[in-house]
Amino acid sequence: FKEDLQVLLLSLVFITLAARLTMDDLLLFDTSALLFVLALIFVVRPITVFLCTLRSSLSVQEKIFLSFLAPRGIVAAAIASIFAEQLSRIGMPGTEAVVPITFFVIIGTVLFYSVFSPPLASFLGLSKKDPNGILIVGAQSWILEIADVLKANGGDVVLVDTNWSHVTRARQRGFVCHYGSILSDELHESLEMTQFGSLLAMTQNDEANSLAAESYKHLLGRANVYQLSPTVNRGPAVKDTPSKEHLKGRLLFTEDVTYERLQRLFRAGYEVRATKLTKEFSLADFKKGHEATSLLFVVRADGNRFCQGMNVQ
Repeated sequence: FKEDLQVLLLSLVFITLAARLTMDDLLLFDTSALLFVLALIFVVRPITVFLCTLRSSLSVQEKIFLSFLAPRGIVAAAIASIFAEQLSRIGMPGTEAVVPITFFVIIGTVLFYSVFSPPLASFLGLSKKDPNGILIVGAQSWILEIADVLKANGGDVVLVDTNWSHVTRARQRGFVCHYGSILSDELHESLEMTQFGSLLAMTQNDEANSLAAESYKHLLGRANVYQLSPTVNRGPAVKDTPSKEHLKGRLLFTEDVTYERLQRLFRAGYEVRATKLTKEFSLADFKKGHEATSLLFVVRADGNRFCQGMNVQ
């Protein structure tokens, strides 16, 4: 709630500060203002980055990327408004241009960096074209069994859970596991999102799974965000009834594969195993001797590429 309130208050401050601009202020956006923004982007920022990283371990490519990644925001707008008001009180000339130019810098830097940063990272070789990381929400014991097989077959698995005992157990088994809510801004900033190609929301809470899918589909794409089939209890006689009310991502496995069902199967002794398929031993050949087996994942090997196809059967 605190993080949501922070976003709301920052948005309110931004709107309030921008509302102080008049049409006369917009006329100050001339060629000199444009040259000022370009100087900040192409001269001031690169010089600052290279001077501050002289003895660092950053590569030249990383320094270049940092040189072209510095969007201005609410801090610049707020400080400029305060300084402009104080300077005008002492009769400093030109203070009326401080706030409009600052907003021009904010608009210009946000537009420039948002458009050119992704292709620049790709050109410098700093972005992954086919990330094979799998972000799993939930770290129960049976989820770790699934994660073991995914990890053994080339997936870089990272887990997130709000239960400290689950996190401890996952770390003891050698997994990278973060303690906290998947919706936390702090956790999101600590994760290296470029390594992930997909998200699997597998907690017992349908609402949490839906919110995770809703929050991360704009980063990973809806085609790469999966959640377990949501369920609704309709009394003691009918349980695990599939419900699409909370389905915000793609369906993980099938509608009848719910959290409760998977938990019961693992408690009954079911296991997750990987089988290598070839031209000589196809999926049809495998099914002949394993009629009761359910296909959960498909891993296609293409060099270092790791693809997952969950909604298969």
